[in-house]
Amino acid sequence: NFRSNKMGSIKRRETPPSVDKLLKPALAITGVAIMWAFLKNVLTITSPLRLDLNEYEHLSMVLPPTPTHPSASTPVVALCLSDSDLSAPLNSAFLDAFLSVDESVATFVTVDCDSPLPVSDHGWSGSTLARVYGLDLSATPATVFVLHGYASSPSGDGSGAAVARLPAKSLRSGAVLTKALGRHVHPRPNRVTKTGQFQPLCVSRPACLAVLKSGDTKGLLPDIEGEVRRRKHELDFVSLDSDTIEVGGV
Repeated sequence: NFRSNKMGSIKRRETPPSVDKLLKPALAITGVAIMWAFLKNVLTITSPLRLDLNEYEHLSMVLPPTPTHPSASTPVVALCLSDSDLSAPLNSAFLDAFLSVDESVATFVTVDCDSPLPVSDHGWSGSTLARVYGLDLSATPATVFVLHGYASSPSGDGSGAAVARLPAKSLRSGAVLTKALGRHVHPRPNRVTKTGQFQPLCVSRPACLAVLKSGDTKGLLPDIEGEVRRRKHELDFVSLDSDTIEVGGV
């Protein structure tokens, strides 16, 4: 390990660095690259879908239904977000609700509600989602609405669209927003409170699912909600309290 130089002094022999020392920087760089790729993937997965209204599939998610294009089976929860605001942090309440509500229950999206709709056969060319649904884009902290929900009502402007405009106070937190979305994204039965209601609300319908139970019907909903979702456009859903309603032949 030692050698003599011309002056007679002893000098330590220079040895090359060990292989593990050479590998450590390379492994560190590789680890950072893998972690960044992982984080990019996670961020993509955990972000609501950004709608491009020039893509027909995206456009059809937020347009009023037509006879040839019925409303989506899954409610759409939309946050109005202009292209110029994309670099800003997403509303935390909306993001928290997106992360807590299963994707089979509702589709969360962000969309530019003030952007002119593209030319198409849908009849709304040149208009904006704000005008179609009567949205107030000045609402703070943000404007959120639900389309194709179970408790939505017609927009009132002749579009025939079922829309629910959520109040700004529902964006106080993710928990508050999730609760506010409940009746819009979860199917609830029409309650039959009088015997005479059963005929028009269920018997006369092409297809009807009736829940007959003593007392509250909420306990049954998790078991049948999936079936109601799958047959949203063809199935009427009612509930009856057997303690107060008598249905002949049942």
